[in-house]
Amino acid sequence: MKTSRILFAVLATALIGCSSWGENLVDGFRTPPPGYGEVPFWWWNGARLDKARFLWQLDELHRAGISGVQINYCHLITGPWDEVPGDPDIFTDAWWDAFSFVAVECAKRNMGVGVSDYALAFPGRENLYKRLKICTPETYSQHLVFQKDGKVVPVVRPGTLDPMNAETARRLIERFFDPFLAHTPPEAHKALNYFFQDELILTDHQRIWTANFADEFKKRKGYDIVPKLRGLFTDIGPDTYKVRLDFNDVQVALTEERYFKPLYEWHAKRGLIYGCDHASRGKNPMQFGDYMRTTRWYTAPGFDTPGSGPDPVKCKVGSSISHLYHRPRVWLEGYHSQGWQASTETIFAATVRNYVYGANLFNLHGLYYTTEGGWWEWAPPCYHFRQPYWKLMPHTFKYFERLSWMLTRGVHVCDVAIVMPQEMMVVNSFVGTKSTALSHAFIRKLAVEGSCDCDVIDSDSLAAATIGRTEGAVTLDVAGDCSVTARGRLADGTAISFTARANDEGDALAIPV
Repeated sequence: MKTSRILFAVLATALIGCSSWGENLVDGFRTPPPGYGEVPFWWWNGARLDKARFLWQLDELHRAGISGVQINYCHLITGPWDEVPGDPDIFTDAWWDAFSFVAVECAKRNMGVGVSDYALAFPGRENLYKRLKICTPETYSQHLVFQKDGKVVPVVRPGTLDPMNAETARRLIERFFDPFLAHTPPEAHKALNYFFQDELILTDHQRIWTANFADEFKKRKGYDIVPKLRGLFTDIGPDTYKVRLDFNDVQVALTEERYFKPLYEWHAKRGLIYGCDHASRGKNPMQFGDYMRTTRWYTAPGFDTPGSGPDPVKCKVGSSISHLYHRPRVWLEGYHSQGWQASTETIFAATVRNYVYGANLFNLHGLYYTTEGGWWEWAPPCYHFRQPYWKLMPHTFKYFERLSWMLTRGVHVCDVAIVMPQEMMVVNSFVGTKSTALSHAFIRKLAVEGSCDCDVIDSDSLAAATIGRTEGAVTLDVAGDCSVTARGRLADGTAISFTARANDEGDALAIPV
């Protein structure tokens, strides 16, 4: 009953906060426009691709109200995570023929079709990215090493990708994304959608370097970083924290400008959903240098929830990015490896909770092109036409389709903002780790109790926020599209920023506390 009350409150907030009063919310809720239904991962391993089988499966999915499909490939379970080839192999002429056929058929049914890079993109593995020569010595990353003699030197990491090298994103666009435009028939271009970056791996190190980093740093920060690189590893006096924050800021800025933002813009200017499930799922503030700053460059920031349970931390981080940076969707990838005993009850209960926490794009992990042999089944089960409850699933799909549409209306208003302690992780990883754990615990406490709503806020959004007053209540207004209502007195923005940066006790900062 508590979940139902919370969800009703969420819907009421969407209605009250809706800025588009011209919309007919009742009609939209009753019959949402295309694009808000479930989008499954469609695993094309296990058998030769066949057009007759495609047609039967697409018809089944369309009748159930599925909005689109996303093609996936699995990797080897043992040894290196090499791609398991399909039949025909991806990006061959025969494969493009199959993809084009599916795109045309999806367009006829007003469905979307996209591709995930899962298993295709892991650097240094035998996979599509290697065949496309995206990961080569020219795009290998470098990380900084603190030597015994006290010197800091860059070391090349073979089999990794440098996100601060603009060539990396250029190759991805030219060799991976652009071919979909070239091979999709004109009448099917409207079906292209739902691309997904899954468990992105670039480099395995936090302090990375690139050829012109020193020049870019001096241009942006006004001093030479090279003599101060020791400060990233050891105490160099009063400048230690400043050097670490400045280095991280430039590293993340270059990563955004040269990798994440170009890929985002390729999708955004075409109106495409571009989702993600990064390996830390928002629980590591330092992934890619700054999780929230880099993950804001997706139209559908998201996360993976294995098994059958909801996860408020993952979901709140993803939905907060959506609220803070005007991203339309929050991608919920559920629920792999639950096993063939999975039921509609477990699917429904977990998804309702995840929607309460902010998700609004429903993606079930399992849709198998085939189960022949069963040897390759990837993180079972298949939640679709292979299940005995398939004929009942359209009711579940319609429920979440309506919620997905409604929860993209209006402006998000919440009670508490929890600061992502990324800057504390930069300056003092021990204290930052403690602060991160406390932040996660606070999110879970609010989620379980259901007493009030919260968002996670990053330092960029906090610095740009203004203190306001709405109907007598003090608010923290963020980017004009999200506000936090203070229950008590709210400190001024400068004090908040200072507390977020300088709380050496590692306390999780909530506004209001």
